[in-house]
Amino acid sequence: MAHAEFRKIYTKILLKILYTVRPVRRLLENRAEMAILGQNSSSPKGVFGSPRCHFSSPAGQNAGDFPSARPTVKALVSAFLDYAKREYKADQYEHFCRAVKWVLEAGYADLPANDFSPKKLIAVRENMIASGRYCRKHINGYKNRIVRMFRWGVTYEIVTNADVVPLLQAIENLKKGHRGTRENPPRQAVSKDVVERTLPGLSPTVATMVQVQWFLGSRGIEVYSMRVGEIDTLRVGEKGLWYYRPGSYKTEGKIDEIPEFPLSKPIQRLLAPYLAGKKSTDAIFSPRTAMAELKAEKRANRTTKMTPSQKKRNKKRAARPNRYNEFYDQSSYRNAIRYGIAKVNKALPEGEKIPNWSPHQIRHGAGTEIALKYGLENAQAQLGHTSMNTTKGYAHIQLAKRENMALEQEDVFAAPVADKGAGLIPGEVGADYAIAKERYEARKKLLVYACPDFTGVLLDGVLPAKASRKEIKALIGTANFKAVPCET
Repeated sequence: MAHAEFRKIYTKILLKILYTVRPVRRLLENRAEMAILGQNSSSPKGVFGSPRCHFSSPAGQNAGDFPSARPTVKALVSAFLDYAKREYKADQYEHFCRAVKWVLEAGYADLPANDFSPKKLIAVRENMIASGRYCRKHINGYKNRIVRMFRWGVTYEIVTNADVVPLLQAIENLKKGHRGTRENPPRQAVSKDVVERTLPGLSPTVATMVQVQWFLGSRGIEVYSMRVGEIDTLRVGEKGLWYYRPGSYKTEGKIDEIPEFPLSKPIQRLLAPYLAGKKSTDAIFSPRTAMAELKAEKRANRTTKMTPSQKKRNKKRAARPNRYNEFYDQSSYRNAIRYGIAKVNKALPEGEKIPNWSPHQIRHGAGTEIALKYGLENAQAQLGHTSMNTTKGYAHIQLAKRENMALEQEDVFAAPVADKGAGLIPGEVGADYAIAKERYEARKKLLVYACPDFTGVLLDGVLPAKASRKEIKALIGTANFKAVPCET
């Protein structure tokens, strides 16, 4: 019994560790989804290549073409995931898978899709909140994806109850501060100084990627997915610029064409060594190159002699040159930067260590610098946003402007305060007495009293260093004080 309990705990810990590896995590999630749908890995694939869908293409069909006259939620999910895998990018498809999985796990798999109601969607959302896995915005996004699935079902007549979608759309998104929800902190910009301090810990390939991303202000995917054929080095002309047109772009569905980015001389200098001797379809920045650089650095810094077993392993690895991917992805690029940060931090004392930062923070930092130097409109053009409001979220110029004003602000209260050009009261309003005394004598010993009608002349020229208002009042009417009309 004790052995069985130990195996259960050990298996749970092992799965948690494996879940941190992206390919393993994706495999486990796919298996979990297939188990929820009542399928297994040997299930026949659908026409879109998905193992989940056992229906033919939904286009041009209606609910009567499905195995049941009243398709269930599970049938809708299966057909929609097959469609989503073809129409959406991989990361969006994964989000759809996770969103609809909450519907199935709530016990609505066998419910007729026509009977799905707002109360049931709210119950699904409550389960997301109770799990504590997602922030408020993430939950709202998953709720909206579920609604999008039912809207798709109505379009292809899988859901024949047209009232389902308007009722689900009537559910408002969770507001900030909703019970049980949390807010993720906004993504901050990484400063150029922090990036420069990180570069020595990165491999030459990754360091070049980081610098190119900073100059372009681009997303990480637009750098690590660069191909040689996407860089136009022939159309130089008088301006001496190269041009980069990404193979795919995040907002290409909202714009007429994928934008083209001119590459400056600094970017050309960085890219040139990585373009030579490659085909147009090859990756400019490859993990294979980065690993070769890393191994070369380790060999150069090696202090012990290589053992025969290590030489044997190296020969086997050399026989498999393609064991590393040709392209970076989001995780490998981010992990390469974190590895470099950890490497630099080993030599730094506490208090001077570099904080962890992600590739997307480069875009925020570059956007802020571009907006401060060239304005928001130019920053919008460089970042490739369709809306100025989106650019404002990336260009953190409000804080930068407030910081600049704070640096230039003078202590106006430390200077003496003049009253109608008639002189100063030494010791009043924090005035420096030495300055006040000098100006006082230069103005023919005019003594300013807080009265709009007159000033006074101190006949003997003597005034206490810190004359209070009470002491000045006492001088009025004495032999040493002479009232004169106030200067205008």
